Amino acid sequence: FFRKTTWFTRIVIVFKYPEDESTFFIKRVVGTAGDKISWDGQQLTINGEKVPTAQNPKKEYYFSLLSDRELAGGKEAYDLLEENLNSHPHPTLIKKDAVHALIEDQEVPADSLFVMGDNRDNSNDSRYWGYVPSKNILGRAMFVWLSCDETLPGPLNFICNPLKIRWKRFFHSVE
Repeated sequence: FFRKTTWFTRIVIVFKYPEDESTFFIKRVVGTAGDKISWDGQQLTINGEKVPTAQNPKKEYYFSLLSDRELAGGKEAYDLLEENLNSHPHPTLIKKDAVHALIEDQEVPADSLFVMGDNRDNSNDSRYWGYVPSKNILGRAMFVWLSCDETLPGPLNFICNPLKIRWKRFFHSVE
């Protein structure tokens, strides 16, 4: 499962959050066992090679899918880039004036993955809590089947608030 392959370091996975395994997370795999990962707030580097980025040609389309909460400060406050991870382009959102979680040459341990969210400054990911153990991986994310801004309050806080559903995201493929 953790062979060094090009396709694996680009997919989006669903996994049990290492700090609370009753919670499922979804993030992009950017590093596998033995990789050295660096992030300077704008540029992802894997094993000393910068991952190519460019202005995203579908900028307005991706901005239209984001909620006001995800775009605090408006879309002018963000760079929407196309990151090309192992010849697989995908959108990344970076807040221009954010205080970034920086990492330098973190080596991914055996039987683990380093994951990051595509909304880089609004993502609780490996930069903060470490690596995803292989035993926590549930599978590959293929499409969005539910998306909401908030869950219900109280004991039902695991259920999406039907008034906060992001309808535009339903059934979009996850690249």
